[in-house]
Amino acid sequence: MALVYQGKAQALGTRPHAKTLQELGAILDRCSPATLWHSHRLPQTTLGKTLLHGGNVTGMLAAPLYSERRPAGWLLLFRQAADDQDGQPRESPPWTSADRRAAADLAGLLSTEITIWRTRGRCRRLHARNARLRRLAHVDPVAQITNRFRIEQILKAELTIANHGGTPCSLLLLDIDHFKRINDTHGHDTGDQVLRQVAREIQARLRGSDHLGRWGGEEFVIIAPGCNLHQATELADRLCQGLLDTSFPPVGQVSISIGVAGWQPGDTSCQLAHRADMAMYRAKHAGRACFRVAEAVD
Repeated sequence: MALVYQGKAQALGTRPHAKTLQELGAILDRCSPATLWHSHRLPQTTLGKTLLHGGNVTGMLAAPLYSERRPAGWLLLFRQAADDQDGQPRESPPWTSADRRAAADLAGLLSTEITIWRTRGRCRRLHARNARLRRLAHVDPVAQITNRFRIEQILKAELTIANHGGTPCSLLLLDIDHFKRINDTHGHDTGDQVLRQVAREIQARLRGSDHLGRWGGEEFVIIAPGCNLHQATELADRLCQGLLDTSFPPVGQVSISIGVAGWQPGDTSCQLAHRADMAMYRAKHAGRACFRVAEAVD
């Protein structure tokens, strides 16, 4: 028995060589496409004389395989006849109608399995492509963190939770100090490298429930669900000091300015982000490498 599919052959028992099986499948594709083929005098056929001369296979039944209603290969069944008294191979028994039906049924089952296998393969590839597309849609290509589009979606979702449940939520807006100087001095490739390094350093200091995203340019945003204003200021202080204690080759020391804003009932994402933005600019005016807390709105 042999299965010829996509130019490859898998076989069991006494049968021709794998290369011969592949050639048989190719000839059947041309001469007997999608049609049951059988012979119990195989050495006397053109097919047998061409490919099986000198062999001991005397009968072959070939049933076509399908995948999605298109020819997909062949199921090949072989018979080997015993030699007669003169040492010559006798004819194998003729293939009965029951033999042919059984082969066709088996080929149908194999065709179904091939279709399922191919469909699963396409599903896996589609899943992988969709995962790559989601990543492209949600990840900033330079900083390799959540992009502005996605982080705004997350912010709206977290504020909805805060407004419904009354749980605290804080927003930190960060800006790399003198980033233009880094680009002008070391080039934009180095600037991109610094963005990625800063993102990694910040991410390493966050909780698993926090969200880090690139807000734009050299600005980052942190959404800290369940984090009250006091806890947010402690986080901002750790981030400022942590980056000052970290070297960023070839630039050296890099500092950040942070604006911290705590959620207030009824806040929209724009209102919360605006208060954090104003606080961040106050940190800039205060000398950078520090944080400032947004004023509460009555």
